[in-house]
Amino acid sequence: MMNVIRIIRDQKAHTLVPVGFVLGCYLDRKNDEKPMAFWKKNLSRRELRPKEEVTWI
Repeated sequence: MMNVIRIIRDQKAHTLVPVGFVLGCYLDRKNDEKPMAFWKKNLSRRELRPKEEVTWI
């Protein structure tokens, strides 16, 4: 166990950069879900004009 902690401490850039990248991707995807759900909810309420197509399908 001490060897793993020592490796992480000695190689901070090699361990923290990938962890930060994965965490950033996860948070980015979670943030992208919120506006899309709000957008679909609002568009589904209004009636479409004649000859207007549904755009989110």
